[in-house]
Amino acid sequence: MNLIELGALGEFIGSVAVLITLIYLAIQMKQTKQRLEANTTAILGANEVNGNESTMRQLSAVYTDESMADLIMRAIQNLDELPPQRLCQIPCVLPLWLPAASDHVSAMEKAAFG
Repeated sequence: MNLIELGALGEFIGSVAVLITLIYLAIQMKQTKQRLEANTTAILGANEVNGNESTMRQLSAVYTDESMADLIMRAIQNLDELPPQRLCQIPCVLPLWLPAASDHVSAMEKAAFG
């Protein structure tokens, strides 16, 4: 085997090694992407559960607090008769008391104003 044949054999072996490396890297990237997606899904799920628990605690506080219930009832009956110190509580209590309505209003604003 002369020098030219050895050089050709070396190039062939090198190209096969590069091809194997590229296949290996493609497999690794696919596995990494799958793991990242699984982790992201798990993190988002955990955040959603924590957010729901926090919202439920806030809603429970609003529903079980007599002064908040009184504020809501008085606001429903006649908002103009509320004293200013109670009136300023409405923006804080209302989104907790009506979370579905708040989401609905946000969706309507997005639809209307883009």
